[in-house]
Amino acid sequence: MASLETQQAMGEAWGFAVVDRAIIENAKRSSKQPYQGLLSCISSTEMNMQLNALTLINQLIKATPNRTTCKSLFETLSRLGINKIIQRQIHIENEEFRRQIFIFQQLRLDQYDKLRKELYDKNNHQHEELLMRLWRAVFPDETLQSRVSEQWKQMGFQGTDPATDFRGMGLLGLMNLIYIAENHSNTFRRIVKGQASRDDFLYPVAVAGISISHLLTTTFRVGDPGLLFFPLSLQCCTMNELQNE
Repeated sequence: MASLETQQAMGEAWGFAVVDRAIIENAKRSSKQPYQGLLSCISSTEMNMQLNALTLINQLIKATPNRTTCKSLFETLSRLGINKIIQRQIHIENEEFRRQIFIFQQLRLDQYDKLRKELYDKNNHQHEELLMRLWRAVFPDETLQSRVSEQWKQMGFQGTDPATDFRGMGLLGLMNLIYIAENHSNTFRRIVKGQASRDDFLYPVAVAGISISHLLTTTFRVGDPGLLFFPLSLQCCTMNELQNE
């Protein structure tokens, strides 16, 4: 017989599937994107509607059956602008609504912590594809001659195999580099080109980027079980938004 924890997890996964399917079907009928209606409720001026919508979103995030589904849900919400919506609502004095904002941000930080703890695995095809995605974003016109190559030093890795530089930050360090490379391509390529022209590689861009990721996770206490309060002035920030600063 399944344990109580297993039964609870199965029940939450089933509940998520039912509600998620209902949200998608309702969106189709109203010609809207899934979850757009919930975000509209958070944007409303009716306190109960705002509170219930954000509470439901938090419950759905908690009930996602796996990390892939959770990541997809966060991406959908981010694409629809939930962070800016919440940012506009941080002046609300309702204690329960503020608590739900805190819960939402804690759930986001939990996702970053899971990425940080996932070690880069050279035998994992998905991890390797992410690394190749970074190469293509930085050097779109240059072919990588081999997986282990001196070419990686041009990007600011310490050796010929960049996998060894991700040890301290896991996949989070890699994902943040990809974000910068894909969303601020010209700036990042200019910085990389500037450091690659130096004989001493005094400023290793990729390693510096990973170090910045570590600094951010430390500053915002990502993964700290003792974090009981998150300043409201920072509650609307995400890693991606911090990268835009």
